[in-house]
Amino acid sequence: MTGGQLLAPVLLATAVLVLPGPSSLRGHARRGFRRLPRATWLIAAVTAATAGLAAGATPATAGCALLLTAGLAVRRRARTRRRRVAEHRAALAVVLESMVAGLRIGAHPVQALESAAAEHDSTSAATLGAVAARARLGGDVPAALTAVADGSPIAEEWLRLASVWRMAAEHGVAIAALLSSAQHDIDERHRHGAAVDAELAGARASTAILAGLPALGILLGHGLGARPLAFLTGSGLGGWCLIAGGAFLTAGVLWAGAITDRVAP
Repeated sequence: MTGGQLLAPVLLATAVLVLPGPSSLRGHARRGFRRLPRATWLIAAVTAATAGLAAGATPATAGCALLLTAGLAVRRRARTRRRRVAEHRAALAVVLESMVAGLRIGAHPVQALESAAAEHDSTSAATLGAVAARARLGGDVPAALTAVADGSPIAEEWLRLASVWRMAAEHGVAIAALLSSAQHDIDERHRHGAAVDAELAGARASTAILAGLPALGILLGHGLGARPLAFLTGSGLGGWCLIAGGAFLTAGVLWAGAITDRVAP
């Protein structure tokens, strides 16, 4: 296998790395996606690099591929987290809306919680159903909601619900009004997050275009007969240039991603 053939997957990995995939297009298709442990990603990357070396790739080509694969894993993890936050927040707002409706017609808080959880099919609904079952057995609802927050992508929302329930129980405040306020706030945060994410699509597209320019330059050089692939995949200075280019490309994409992630709620 030639260096040019080995570089093609690297360029493809670059395209996947910088591809701005909106959650609106991928949310349903990836709903069953399960995050792999970090050790699994590391083992897969090292195995791929070792296989490339065994197949005849130069260390520079394998190193560049390893850098791009690591960057891809980091950005995929960040996109998955953003999508999970949006999905969980939206589902929780829907369940709370049903619960508030039940409270306003005179249902007991635990009964309203149980009914609202049974009406919907989501992770948030299942979690609230478990909390309702615990409350039926005399369990502490605020403590159960606080426990749910541990490890949840929307821990802040669960902690707020725990505070609302505790305030209603300790001070006799109408829980329907408190939950209605919390539901509206969660729903507005979800809408705001979706709007900001849509506005950032242009910035992410610009990142993709800029990150793809090195590949375009390589193709132009190849068309002019300069043989850049042979230079980059060879030993010596070309190999170091390939590694440096892969490192700068990965760092640039991660930096741009960190900036947009900081803006997104």
